[in-house]
Amino acid sequence: MIDRLDDYDWRQAFGYVGEPGTEATGYQGADGKPMLAEGAECSADPFTREDVAHIEHISDGENDERDWLIIGRLNDGRWFYLEAGCDYTGWDCQADGSGWLSHSLEHLLQFGITDQARTRFGL
Repeated sequence: MIDRLDDYDWRQAFGYVGEPGTEATGYQGADGKPMLAEGAECSADPFTREDVAHIEHISDGENDERDWLIIGRLNDGRWFYLEAGCDYTGWDCQADGSGWLSHSLEHLLQFGITDQARTRFGL
């Protein structure tokens, strides 16, 4: 695992795209499945922090303030965007997250990230 992702909050955030044993896949009832960006030509299979090969952009969140955001490439070549956040009480109360996948970084940046990410990453 990339050291930067070996963190409690990132573990919880990745629960929204497939990381097992997190608050997202437990209490929150999230399905732990990412979505495909419009027109993406790749698998929508879930993934974990162990599957991340490269981080393109990353921004830590803060409870009740801003979401955790990351854009990266997986070991199988897919590109992903993940955003997740929680309230001041933490991940086991009011939390939410989503992830998108694409076959290329360019396609992901065009069809699979939010305006919030564009602003935070200066894109």
